[in-house]
Amino acid sequence: MKKLIILCVVLAVAAMSLPAQADYKATVLADNPLGLWEFEDAASNDGAACADSAAGGLSPGVYRNRTEGTPNDIPDVALVAGIVGQAAEFHGTWGSGYGNFVQIYDSLNSPIPYRLESSESLSLEFWEMADRTGSETYARFISHSGGWDTPSKNYWVGMTTTGENPGQPFVGVPNGTWYAWPPNILTDGGWHHVVVTYAFDDVNTTATLYIDAINQGTYVQPGAFMPPSDWEDLLIGAENDQNWVYNGLIGAMDEVAYYDYVLSPEQVSAHFQAIPEPVTIALLGLGGLALLRRKRA
Repeated sequence: MKKLIILCVVLAVAAMSLPAQADYKATVLADNPLGLWEFEDAASNDGAACADSAAGGLSPGVYRNRTEGTPNDIPDVALVAGIVGQAAEFHGTWGSGYGNFVQIYDSLNSPIPYRLESSESLSLEFWEMADRTGSETYARFISHSGGWDTPSKNYWVGMTTTGENPGQPFVGVPNGTWYAWPPNILTDGGWHHVVVTYAFDDVNTTATLYIDAINQGTYVQPGAFMPPSDWEDLLIGAENDQNWVYNGLIGAMDEVAYYDYVLSPEQVSAHFQAIPEPVTIALLGLGGLALLRRKRA
């Protein structure tokens, strides 16, 4: 009996570190993303490849660190413990267009040309654990810039880091920015699941934000979506283009996915729940210990 009790305790502790990567990846891939960047790469130094796990790997990426000619030593993107497996840790930007980020090829001038914006709808998904300390005022998680044309060819997901509502999420829409609620949730030191969906038509753009599978609201902005310019790529961890970055993120991101349609609330919930909470898993193991004690009594 004593050995069984010890075994249950060991299993409960071990359960807290069970890898959820396989289940999460399978759940996401079942919904056919155009790109899935898990940051399970062997290296993340400047120029290292950032693998795309989606079918076909149509949107490969590369780790970037623009420090050339600057007096500041900005470290490379780091590979750290993530919500599953590894995550990418960013260190922000240091003025004059320098910082670290991940460049996802999505321009006609890229080594492997591929346009992510192949439909009138899209969804952006990622896990984040951000730190507002030292980040630029409007730190970007994901950004695809295309200049300041009318209507705007930009879309992004970011958070404020200063002012009255630090940690407030915001979403780029044609010719504007939607500052969503609640503030502070993205900078509480824990991992959070973030999804932004865009639905476009000839009149309006409709954006919806989910945090941890909870709908935080929907925003309708007049104006039809236009893909960014051909020469700019999708950036993770900073804003603008791969040659000049700002609004850099300080924090970690994991399991970044891109879809060419609007994820349903049920899909968002399924993705969030595909990673069980460590406490819940541990309780399952401790439940066995409780049953043993009842039997013994």
